[in-house]
Amino acid sequence: LDKFSSKNDVLMALKFGAMSDAQLNLNKNEEALALLDKATSASDDPYTAYYFTRKAGIISLALKKNAEAKKYFTTIDEKYQDYDNGMSDGYIEMVRYF
Repeated sequence: LDKFSSKNDVLMALKFGAMSDAQLNLNKNEEALALLDKATSASDDPYTAYYFTRKAGIISLALKKNAEAKKYFTTIDEKYQDYDNGMSDGYIEMVRYF
């Protein structure tokens, strides 16, 4: 996947997301989180950005990186409520107290 390149921003976001999944499977969690950051900013497509922002937030919580988790879920609360359908409400409420 390192060699893959595209002018399509969504495909590039998906590339970084797939690379993140591979790093997670190798227990390289920090690298996976860095790739998810790239995935969230690679595309202007709001659903793609929402998907990877939520995933980064959940992984941040698992790694006990509360400040980062708060950043991701606050972003979802502010920008992506139309795409979330309430799925992150519990996380959003939890990170308010971090």
